[in-house]
Amino acid sequence: MGRAQPHLFTIPSGIPFARALAEGVIQRCGGDPLTIADSLILVPTRRAARTLREAFAAALGGAALIPKIRALGDIDEDEMFEPSSEELSTPAISPLRRRLLLATLVQRWSASRGHALPFAHALTHGGELGQFLDEATTQRCDLTKLATLVPDAMAVHWAEVLEFLKIIVEQWPKLLEQEGAIEPALRREEQLGALARTLALNPPRTPVIAAGSTGSIPATAELLKAIAYLPSGAVVLPGLDTDLDEPSWEALEPGHAQFGLRHLLHYIEADRADVRAWSPLPERYAERVVRTRFLCEALRPPPTTDAWREIVENGAQQFEGALDGLALVEAQTPREEALIIAIALREALETPGRTAALVTPDRGLARRVAAELTRWNIDIDDSAGQPLSRTAPGAFLALLARAVAEQFAPVPLLALLKHPLAAGGESAASFRRHVRALEKGYLRGLRPEPGLKGIAAKLDREAPVPLKQWFAKLMPMFSPLQSAMEARDAPLSVLAQAHALSAEHLAATDADKGAALLWRGPAGETAAHLIAEMMEESSGIALQDGRAYDEVFRELAEARAMYTDKHPEVQRLEGELKSARQDAAVEHRRMIVQRVHGP
Repeated sequence: MGRAQPHLFTIPSGIPFARALAEGVIQRCGGDPLTIADSLILVPTRRAARTLREAFAAALGGAALIPKIRALGDIDEDEMFEPSSEELSTPAISPLRRRLLLATLVQRWSASRGHALPFAHALTHGGELGQFLDEATTQRCDLTKLATLVPDAMAVHWAEVLEFLKIIVEQWPKLLEQEGAIEPALRREEQLGALARTLALNPPRTPVIAAGSTGSIPATAELLKAIAYLPSGAVVLPGLDTDLDEPSWEALEPGHAQFGLRHLLHYIEADRADVRAWSPLPERYAERVVRTRFLCEALRPPPTTDAWREIVENGAQQFEGALDGLALVEAQTPREEALIIAIALREALETPGRTAALVTPDRGLARRVAAELTRWNIDIDDSAGQPLSRTAPGAFLALLARAVAEQFAPVPLLALLKHPLAAGGESAASFRRHVRALEKGYLRGLRPEPGLKGIAAKLDREAPVPLKQWFAKLMPMFSPLQSAMEARDAPLSVLAQAHALSAEHLAATDADKGAALLWRGPAGETAAHLIAEMMEESSGIALQDGRAYDEVFRELAEARAMYTDKHPEVQRLEGELKSARQDAAVEHRRMIVQRVHGP
């Protein structure tokens, strides 16, 4: 008796993947809302899950039950299932804790060579080592064999690199064992492996669909194989080239876009002939398929490019119109490039029925385009997230740390006091008036003595009584962070707690407490999570110079992304979930305040 046929499908390139997937799921479930709700869909990333939820909301016409959609690619994602064995009992080390510990190892290594790195710089290297560990663990590499990669004949600097990498080969495993934790990537691999075994031993009756993944991660490939052979399973591949001739298919090289899909099919023990179309191709996408076919020919493996001659001689008509509507713009400057893209996006928004998206790996370009769109009051949602340091709460916290670190020099102090979140316990208008008076009369020209006491001394000599009284009320707000940063060997958890306390004091108005204003909204919640993690995950981490906290916080805030979800249909569809998340956010802010201020 032969092996069961795998349930493999594909959605062609050029077709909106999430929309086609959602429509296919609804069709296969017969429109039954209960069957749809019982379905499980696994997608590569959290961003893909967000997009798919939007697609289901649009396809179902508003409030409706949607499938359970889980992301496989985010190592910080909550567990996707209840562990059924003791093998998942060891927790994964948190990304922040790992980065901090790796930074201490880097700093120790640099000190042994006579030039100890500042902790903020060590944090940068710690983040890079963490990414290297993730990649090595994901690909199941044996790090103990790193020494064999650098023969004696190679340049000396390669030997120095190898010496540096001994941090993660020799020292890191011991430290990780002391933490009683494992690598996040290894934890994810164990989760995926356990899920694959659970599905194979107890096949569910409800649909299980894995979509959009190419199986580049070995553990993901194992899960896809298990799902493909489930009675109710389906694996939907993205843009499999089913038209490429067999010699070209076998000649694909690792750098080709289709190579990963070919490798996955071999692992699943299937051929391209086993892969079926997920759903019939809508006529409105016929032109896109022609363009995709043209691009596939352009990417043909070099050994088989002789087929182009036959296409030119006998089949050129099949590509007529492949480049219709395609434009090339040569911009002179990065700003001009961003402005051109912004104009194109605005034009799409002004055309009924049209949609547009900017797809780019260049984060700088994405930010410039977003900034250009603001001139027309167009606020776009960056699916890659926005660094916390570029949000209002993140910038406010960073400015506060910088002002204290630089002993309240006029420029950083005024940058902080002019921030929209700064209110100092009074109305915004009144606070701004006092700040302007302080700047014009006493912070321009000759610089006061360092510190708040230096400014206060100048005000005592020259300023009117109301301004002196105002500044006297302002000074205690900085005391928690100032005292913590002036200490030697200051624990990072203490610095973070003092940072939050001073920020709340400074953000308070005459009507609202600072905690309610500072930690609200997606950006505020992200900032609260970072502060909470710094307080919880930094046990044993201290800064020899407390003023280095300024750069440490900036480094961590730059690496922390803030995500938003603005789709109105999704908001209506997940109303109950949103309400629950808001309640959880309120509780989280309460816990932050309790940690900062004490019970």
